[in-house]
Formats: sequence, structure tokens, C-alpha cells
Amino acid sequence: MPSGAPTNWKKVNSIRTEGSFNVQGNDVSVTVTKLNGKGMRQDIAVGGMSGYIIVTPTAGTTFLPFQGQADPQPMPADALKDAQDALDAQGVLLDYKTKAIRRAAGQRNHRRGGML
Repeated sequence: MPSGAPTNWKKVNSIRTEGSFNVQGNDVSVTVTKLNGKGMRQDIAVGGMSGYIIVTPTAGTTFLPFQGQADPQPMPADALKDAQDALDAQGVLLDYKTKAIRRAAGQRNHRRGGML
């Protein structure tokens, strides 16, 4: 990695990613927007329906009509803890020692108890 890359990644405060894929003949598009440590929103479109997942350091909400939800629902506590690990827009490996995250897959991280 070039010497300036970690320094530049530490400047990242927001990131937006977009993608699409096909599952069992259904086209799915996903847009993820993150504000580092503050919040994340996933917009998901499938089968002509749109839904979202919103996560903050204190709460989470899902609205997934393609999974049968008629109204937005609060995230269960265990799902919220796992989702909050994704609030790191810089990625889990940048400064992993400072962030106290174990790199081995399947191990719980020290910070919030979520899976890597």
C-alpha cells in the first residue's frame, strides 16, 4: 500500500456505494450511504418495491416490504449491534489495532460484539 494511502483513508467521512445483482430471476439494486460513525442508510429495490435499512449509533429501523413488512420496524437489539459495526466508513482494517478489532473471520470484535 502506498505510504499516503492510510492517511488519505483517515480523511474519509462519508462514502456511497451502489450495486446490483440478480437473485432467483429478480433484479436487486442496493445503494449504501455512510457517514463515518454517525449513520448508514441502505436503499434496496427489488421486484418493483423499495425498502431501506437505517442504522445510527443508538437505533436502527428497517422497512422491507418485499419481505412482508407493511410499516417501518425497529431493528432487534442483536441485529442492531451487528449493523452498527458497518458505521465505520473507513473500513475495519484501517487502524484495526486502535479500533480493537480482531482480524480473524468469525471472531467477535472487542468494540461492539459484532461478527466480522
